[in-house]
Amino acid sequence: MTYILKSKDGKLICRPVNYAATDEQVYKQLIKLAAAGKLSYTPRDLLVNAITVEYGRLNGSSYYLARIPQYDLAGNKVTPRVAITSQDGSTDGQKYSALDYARRENTAFCLNASLFNTKTLKAEGQLVINGVDMTTYKTDSSGNLYPWMDDDMGTAISNTECYPLCIDAAGRLSTPYTNRKADGARPAALISSGYKYAVTAWGTIIDNYKNTSTDTWNEIVHKGKYVRQVIGQYQNGDYVVCSFDGIKGSITTNEAGIDYDDVANLLISKGVRFAYSLDGGGSCETVLRERQINPIFEGTTGRKVPTVIYFASG
Repeated sequence: MTYILKSKDGKLICRPVNYAATDEQVYKQLIKLAAAGKLSYTPRDLLVNAITVEYGRLNGSSYYLARIPQYDLAGNKVTPRVAITSQDGSTDGQKYSALDYARRENTAFCLNASLFNTKTLKAEGQLVINGVDMTTYKTDSSGNLYPWMDDDMGTAISNTECYPLCIDAAGRLSTPYTNRKADGARPAALISSGYKYAVTAWGTIIDNYKNTSTDTWNEIVHKGKYVRQVIGQYQNGDYVVCSFDGIKGSITTNEAGIDYDDVANLLISKGVRFAYSLDGGGSCETVLRERQINPIFEGTTGRKVPTVIYFASG
């Protein structure tokens, strides 16, 4: 393995590490070097330089597969967090693309997250951020508030579509409720159950190494080949984010897009235990440091989105 760091004068240092060395031994050595003034780094450097990105192609679709470790190069725990892209963190504030958010907030790794109303730019469905309910509620005919997504801009969806992805305090990804209208899937119940974050998109495509894509075939976005954005987790706790290209005008004319079955089978073959489909299409934005690693589909910095998932330590 190789660890890439910066010296005090800003030059890159590439330090090969013998395969016999454990991660813990490497971390201790890095800390000693830093304490001796031989290395300088920021918390973001320690995470960015531990992330790997694989570029590939599958059935006519280019993909960008990032593996984000559960510990950075200093051994600090890394977890995914959900954020609203407005500067003040409000649901009503002006929204930004994932790339603009990443540059503003100096994130290590950032991607788009929830489905949203394209007119209001507010997230659809259940939304919990750091243990706080940030859901945009709707009102039924009896005057009762409810949190779930009704439809996709007029297209009907079943109760077992568009349910929340949940993240607990340890950073574990799961979908404990696949019926989005279940009492337990309400934001207050999720918070009481210990979930720090929840965000609503399409649904689970891998569960315990099992391809569950057939469960989403009736999901309203499309059985066919499209731009996809997927987040998941390996058995050891590391994370995966995989973005797939599709035809988006003149930007990616040579891309076929991909269906859920192919996505799931590829990720299972790479050891992914759990995966969830986030908003795709023109919203698909995956950013490492200040650079978007997949194509920018709208404007110069991408489509404005209400929420992102970013990774950080501590």
